[in-house]
Amino acid sequence: MQSVAERAVPTSEQAAHALRALPDWEGARLFLEIVRRGSFRAAADGLNLSVNALRRRFTMFEDQLGMILLTRHTDGIRLTSE
Repeated sequence: MQSVAERAVPTSEQAAHALRALPDWEGARLFLEIVRRGSFRAAADGLNLSVNALRRRFTMFEDQLGMILLTRHTDGIRLTSE
């Protein structure tokens, strides 16, 4: 197996790749809270966050995963098949 120096891959690039590969546990926690409570508003109240901050952070989590996890409706949320 070749060393990092032999492959000419900078260690900072490897570290950035490793960080992208790690799961976002905070995002997962937010997802579970939204599902448990049935809406962004109820989850935001339970987490002491604004609804906009929760939506923004959750959208970042979905973007990181590359899939839509919830659909938003006026009466709450629904899980997608993903």
